[in-house]
Amino acid sequence: MKTKFLMTAIVSSLLFFSACDSTMELNNEDQGAQKSLKVSLNEGVGDLTKAVNLISGSDEFRLLGNISLANQQNVSGAQYAPEFRNDSVRILLADISGVYEYSWKRVKRAPMSILRYFERTADNDHLIVRLPVQKVRDYFYLFVHRPNDTTLTNNFEADVHDYMLFRSHEKGLEYRLGANLKFDSTNIGAITIRSTRNKVNGFDYLSVYHLGNGYTVSNVENSGDTAVSVYSINKDDKILYEENISSYRVNKENRRRERVYSLTIGDVKIVREMGPNSLDSAKVYVAGVLQLNSKVEVVINETEGSEPGVTNKKRDVKITFDDGTSTTIRELTGNTIENIAEIFKAVRQAGFATQIIDRIAGNIYWNKN
Repeated sequence: MKTKFLMTAIVSSLLFFSACDSTMELNNEDQGAQKSLKVSLNEGVGDLTKAVNLISGSDEFRLLGNISLANQQNVSGAQYAPEFRNDSVRILLADISGVYEYSWKRVKRAPMSILRYFERTADNDHLIVRLPVQKVRDYFYLFVHRPNDTTLTNNFEADVHDYMLFRSHEKGLEYRLGANLKFDSTNIGAITIRSTRNKVNGFDYLSVYHLGNGYTVSNVENSGDTAVSVYSINKDDKILYEENISSYRVNKENRRRERVYSLTIGDVKIVREMGPNSLDSAKVYVAGVLQLNSKVEVVINETEGSEPGVTNKKRDVKITFDDGTSTTIRELTGNTIENIAEIFKAVRQAGFATQIIDRIAGNIYWNKN
């Protein structure tokens, strides 16, 4: 009996250690299957380049991104609402709600204001503006009547479901906009903007474009004890690109700050914390795993300018892989960074809001009051 028990114990032990060895081999295989930094970075750059090309070439972004403050032409002579020039104004969604449709027929008989191009056709809790897409593309002709306007149809719709404009010389600025957009009855995306600025808290800004092709472009800027600047491009829930520059005030007496910089491209994340030799003390991770045999350096392209970072072309990142080869983000991405900069510039300007929605909203409020 003892011999039989001993043999059973030996066999069980052998089976146990064999199973452990198999598990260790599987774990080693999983670890070995992890993609290298070079492969992961190349894949991330490929996905990012594809995204940037799709965003830049999409009809919805070309439509919204081309509305630039710098391109404004005062060809119409149309006046802004006087409240925009006064020291204090507060406009809420309830003040401007309703359905307004572009109507060239009103030009000769309506009062001399921007609203002479729009007719209120229905009540609504939102501000719904319908106009020809051609007037959005050539927005500086929005308030100018041209002969071919009689052939245009109101095939573009902005459904503004959240709006507030509060401006005071003493209390600063608070602004909100949330709008869903349609073209030919098809959803082409949404815009969200949040902005506050005052003497006590500084400024806080958020601008998000949700595009119909599934991409989201966002920009966050704020000041204060914790100041953050974030540029990001996502596809659904996956980060394709994110540059985050954060600074934390650690001593209110001398205003000393600690800064953290991170750049994410796909599964690759580069992190640099301020400290001695901070420009070459960055760390790089692949899917959350620290790469011990790779080196990262932050390269200064321009010493001047208030907006540092790769997005604004003030900085670059040099990566030395474990095989000894090296590259920079700019070399690896080619023209993609320049295109990213233009995308974020359009998002920051939020021209659709300022040049179309705000002007219409202000004049609705002006005419009611």
